[in-house]
Amino acid sequence: MELCVELARFDLGTSFLLFGHDQHKHAKLFRIDGPGHAIDLNALKFGVIGSGYDMAMASLRRPPPLNFLLENTIYRILEAKFSAETATGVGETTTVVLRNREGIVTLLPRPEIEAIRKIWREQVADQADPPDAIAIIEASSAVKDAAGER
Repeated sequence: MELCVELARFDLGTSFLLFGHDQHKHAKLFRIDGPGHAIDLNALKFGVIGSGYDMAMASLRRPPPLNFLLENTIYRILEAKFSAETATGVGETTTVVLRNREGIVTLLPRPEIEAIRKIWREQVADQADPPDAIAIIEASSAVKDAAGER
């Protein structure tokens, strides 16, 4: 009994994403935290763990793409990973593993991931602040007061 209690208290200090398919081939996703703490992520339909959690979640919570094609989903996941790389401990090495309902596993080639990363970086760098929003801020009396222009 003492051993069972000790095992129940043991904490690796890490989290895991657990993915699979049920007997009807429906996808299932859970996050496992601490000793025996499972979180069902099936309603959310995605999961994030690690030090890059906040950046990845912010990326994934953008408005969804107009379609839910596999290609768009893979891009959004890569975008979240690239965003998470600003966090301490998140490296640039990225592996994309694809598994279909029949259990066939394929990897997205690393050169393709790096080409996507390059495009993503260029897109982020090219995103200027929206001029219409900047004009509203510039005209704001609150901003003029804060800048001492009144």
